[in-house]
Amino acid sequence: MEISAETQKATILAANAKINLSLAVTGKAPNGYHTIDTVILPITLSDTVCVALADTVTVCYTDGRVYPDDVAYKTAKAICKRFGLSGVAVRIDKRIPEGAGLGGSSADAAAVVRAIAALTGMQPDDRTLAAIGSDLPAMVRAKPVRVQGVGDRLGLVEPIDAPVAVAFRGKVDTGAAYALYDRIGGESGEIDAVLRGEQACFNALERAAVALNPSVGLIRQRMVEAGFARVVMTGSGSAVVAIGTKGEDFEGNCIRFRRLSPDIPLTVCRTLVRE
Repeated sequence: MEISAETQKATILAANAKINLSLAVTGKAPNGYHTIDTVILPITLSDTVCVALADTVTVCYTDGRVYPDDVAYKTAKAICKRFGLSGVAVRIDKRIPEGAGLGGSSADAAAVVRAIAALTGMQPDDRTLAAIGSDLPAMVRAKPVRVQGVGDRLGLVEPIDAPVAVAFRGKVDTGAAYALYDRIGGESGEIDAVLRGEQACFNALERAAVALNPSVGLIRQRMVEAGFARVVMTGSGSAVVAIGTKGEDFEGNCIRFRRLSPDIPLTVCRTLVRE
């Protein structure tokens, strides 16, 4: 499938990855889903999503891969059904790693939603989006958002303009991380205290993620040794991120990390700050 913005009406958007400034698990909803309290920050690391109206729904990836649980396809089908559209042709150029807690599949799905809205003027409400995926309402906003409950309570937070270093090795399955959390627990904290700068960043799922993928703990340790001041695992892992702080020698810390861990790729980007 070929889509060209020059040959037919199409919308091309960046699908920005996200990081979690901190993540608390607050309980379980009646449906069995864990409730959380977290702050999501979009970052400049992104996939590119091209969407055009079509007769059927198709999704292809420029790397030729096939994703068994294709959230972008599921989202496109649901939105087309909701608004009575025949279909859309979607092409995705992947750069966000999968299974790293960076929200790549949800970012792609959110970009599909925003592209369809740009093409048709039809914007689904949060309830429609949440029925497709609990994190979709937050990802569609592509802004710093505090997410609570099962993703149904959203509030904008002040943006953080900072460099970000991302490192990971291997993957962590989200379902397995939450299941193990139920058995062994994890770090607790208060998101409000983190936002006020009174508490260090934390992630309640980190203990489980380290048990499932020890590289998570190793990378965190190496980042701290390199001198990064604000280090936290994102999502359910496996990526660990360093978020720059005022006065920090961030570039120097990146150099030191690469010397300490030459076998672990380090991606440097920034938080995404929109008007």
